[in-house]
Amino acid sequence: MDNLETCEICGDPTGRAGKGEDLIYAEWAITPPALPSRKEGTEAGPLCIKCYDCLNIVGLLRDET
Repeated sequence: MDNLETCEICGDPTGRAGKGEDLIYAEWAITPPALPSRKEGTEAGPLCIKCYDCLNIVGLLRDET
């Protein structure tokens, strides 16, 4: 599975392949203090579901609703 994507935060496999599939991408709501290379309003991802949930809970990702 050479095309298996990995989470940009933890490096674990996302279990998905290719952006056109069902990968998890979001947008940074703020520039994360511990990740200054990530900027508010830029794309976050691909993400595994665990990292997405954690980042969303603490308010680092834009609310999609």
